[in-house]
Amino acid sequence: MDNLERCAKTLKSREFTRITKNSTSKLDDVERLKKLYYDPKEPASFGGVKRLTEASGLKKSRVKNFLSGEDCYSLHFPVHYKFQRRKTIAYGLNELWQSDLVDLQKLSRFNKGYRYILTIIDVMSRYLRFYPIKDKKANTIAKVFSKIFKEVKPKNIQTDKGSEFYNKRLSALFKKRKVHHYSTKSEAKCAILERPHRTLKNRMYRVFTYRNSCKYLDILQHLVGSYNHSVHRSHGFAPANVTEADEPLIYKSLYNKSSPIKFRFLMNDVVRISKARKVFKKGYLPGWTEETFTIYKRYPTNLPHTFYKICRAKKLRVGFMQKSYKK
Repeated sequence: MDNLERCAKTLKSREFTRITKNSTSKLDDVERLKKLYYDPKEPASFGGVKRLTEASGLKKSRVKNFLSGEDCYSLHFPVHYKFQRRKTIAYGLNELWQSDLVDLQKLSRFNKGYRYILTIIDVMSRYLRFYPIKDKKANTIAKVFSKIFKEVKPKNIQTDKGSEFYNKRLSALFKKRKVHHYSTKSEAKCAILERPHRTLKNRMYRVFTYRNSCKYLDILQHLVGSYNHSVHRSHGFAPANVTEADEPLIYKSLYNKSSPIKFRFLMNDVVRISKARKVFKKGYLPGWTEETFTIYKRYPTNLPHTFYKICRAKKLRVGFMQKSYKK
C-alpha cells in the first residue's frame, strides 16, 4: 500500500507540475503577444494574424485565439458585405413578385417630369415590368398596381419598407385583391431586381451616349422588351416565353443545386454581428458590434443560416448568414 500511495502522490505531483507549467507558458505567451501587438515600434503591431504569427513564432491557432479577445482587432476586422445569401424561392409563375423604385430624378427635365420607374419582376420566370411615374405618392403607386392587377396579379409581393409601399391606399388594394405583401429584415431587400436594374441602366446610358440625349421614355419599353425576350442565364429560358409547363424545369435549374452544409460556429459560441452598411462608411471605422451575442440555434438551409440571442438571454427573432458573424 505504501508503494501504491507513493506512486499516486508522485503522479499527482507530476500532473500538478505539468498543469502549472502549461498555465505559466500560456501566460507568458499572452504577455509576449501583447508586447508584440500593442507596441507601435514592432513590425507586427496592430496588424493581422499572419504577421503576428510570424513575429511570435507561436501556432496560428493560439494567435487567432488571442486576437479574438482583443477589441481593437475584433471591432476593426474587415466586414464582408457581398457574399452568397439564401435564395428567394418561387414555386410557380406569378407566385412571387418583387417590386422597387429606380430613382431617376436627375433626368426628369429631359423626360416630361418623370422622376422614378416602378419596377416589378416575377421571381420564377424573371419577367420584368417597368412603369415610369412622376412621384412616389401612395395614390400614384396604387394606380399603377391597380392597372396591372386587371391583367395579372401575384399571390405574394415583396418590397422594401418604404412609405411608398406601406400606406393605407396600397394596403387596401392588396387586401382587396388577396395579394400577400411583405418585406424582409435583411439588408438585401429585393435581390432579384438588383441585376436587371443594373443591366437596363447600362443599356439606357449607352443609348444616351449614342444619341447624345438623356431621353428614355421613348426607348424604355423597347429595352424591357428586349430583356424579356433574351434567354436568361439563370434558367435558360426567355422570360417572355415561359409557360406553366416550363415551371418544373425552371425550378430544378434554379433551386436544385445543393452543397454540403458546413457550420463555422458551434452552439453557444460568443460572436459579434456586423453593423449595417452606412452611406460613405469608411473602411477603417469599426464594422462590428461592441455587444456580443450567443448562438442558440442553427438552421441548415441551402446556405448555413444561424440565429442568435443576446447574452442577457433575451432571444432575438432575427437570422444572419455566417459571414455576418465573427468571434
